[in-house]
Amino acid sequence: MKSKLQIFVFLLLLVFSVQGQENNVAKEHVVNYKDGSIFRGRIIDSNGGYLTMLITTGDTISLQIDQITKFFDPSDYLLTRKGKYHLKSGFFNYTSVSTGFNNSGISQQLQTMLGYRISERKVIGLGLSLEGHDVDIADNFFYHRFLTPYAYGRHYFNNAHWRFYADAKMGYAVDIEPNWRVGLDGKDGFIFQPGIGFKIASRNRAKILLSMSYAFLRTEGSGVDWMDISYDYKVWIKRLLFTIGFELW
Repeated sequence: MKSKLQIFVFLLLLVFSVQGQENNVAKEHVVNYKDGSIFRGRIIDSNGGYLTMLITTGDTISLQIDQITKFFDPSDYLLTRKGKYHLKSGFFNYTSVSTGFNNSGISQQLQTMLGYRISERKVIGLGLSLEGHDVDIADNFFYHRFLTPYAYGRHYFNNAHWRFYADAKMGYAVDIEPNWRVGLDGKDGFIFQPGIGFKIASRNRAKILLSMSYAFLRTEGSGVDWMDISYDYKVWIKRLLFTIGFELW
């Protein structure tokens, strides 16, 4: 576990090293025409079916509104390259699948979340996670399943095509399924899960996110073993997880 935690910390430091890199993100209005032309500059007027744009050379041009296929305003979009972009504000839905394992078992998570971009680089959200975790108790593996409502936060370090970020979730894990082993009574617990990852720009409102995180889940329970001996347990489940997620809107 120690080696995996060291790898996680190293990658977190690597993400911090890219803070401030912008990778030529457009700061001006960008207009795409039906004929494939792309115009960059600042919109200074709109009148009679035409937009007047001040382009980077200092000249002004008139653009027919009915010929425009896409319009990117830098206050709403982070335009990267080849028409791909990130959104800077508004609500979104995030769905993800996570898995991880170590010598004490496996963990799996299916998550959905309603998020809100409170600024260009900060995101908050509320979500629900269906998750299962193996627990090693006295060399016996028990599988706990939880339904976890959680609060979420994310901070981006750059405005590039690949947006690196650090995130974390904290929630209350509600035990929802008795263990298949007779006599085991699992209880609820708390989970804290920091992570790092990146989001990839696209030409539509659907984005792919890849991340890794480290889950710390505290749970407890009681049981009766095969020799009819009663016991209580309190354990920390600590596991490195890998996640693929999809962001819509």
